[in-house]
Amino acid sequence: MQFARWVFCCRNLRHRGDRAAVLHGSSSRPRLSAGDYASGILLRLCGRRLGWQITFLIIARDPARFRPIMIGGILEKVLFGFAGHFLAHHGLAPPAIGWFAAFDLLLALLFAAAYWKVGVEARPA
Repeated sequence: MQFARWVFCCRNLRHRGDRAAVLHGSSSRPRLSAGDYASGILLRLCGRRLGWQITFLIIARDPARFRPIMIGGILEKVLFGFAGHFLAHHGLAPPAIGWFAAFDLLLALLFAAAYWKVGVEARPA
């Protein structure tokens, strides 16, 4: 269970750079105005990601109790990982998003390992 606590707690160390890259974009693109439709989408995305950061901290406090929520965390990481790579590859998002997406795919693997390990530790011998 210590591994799961470590994985979900360390996840929160990186989220600031992720949100900054989404909001500011690359220097080759004009910044979005506050009234722009896409700006609203980006703000909702950041709000959703902030909600998941809080969820990851809650999971880190008691991984055995909140093990079912880990599935949602794995799914969130995989979906952002593939979407971020797709958007960055096609020039629809800053290249930094591609790097953050790769890191999220790595975290999805760590989350899956934590999910499995907590399940093995929780089973009676």
